[in-house]
Amino acid sequence: MPPTLSQLVVVAPSRSERREQDGYGRDNIHVSIVAKRAILVVVLDGRCSPGLVRLRVERANGELDQIIDTMLQKAATPDDTAAFAEITDEDIDALFSE
Repeated sequence: MPPTLSQLVVVAPSRSERREQDGYGRDNIHVSIVAKRAILVVVLDGRCSPGLVRLRVERANGELDQIIDTMLQKAATPDDTAAFAEITDEDIDALFSE
C-alpha cells in the first residue's frame, strides 16, 4: 500500500520563535497535489496571507496541469527525428575505442 501524503511530508523545525520576536509571525506550509503526479509545497511566513496563497496555487495548479498533460502526451508519442535515433552501435564503439 503506497504511503499517504501525510506520511511523505516531513516538516523540519522552523525558526518561527525568532521570527515572532522579529515581528514576522509564524510560518505556514501549503501542500497540494498537481496533476495527480506531483506535490507542490509552498512555505510562507507571517507576512503573507494563507488565503491569498491558496487562490494563487489554485490558479497555478490549472496551468501546471495543462503543462504536465502536454509533456506526458509528447513523451507518449514516438519521435522518429530524435537526436539519438541516428546513432548506431558502431558510432558508440568508435567513440570509446579511441
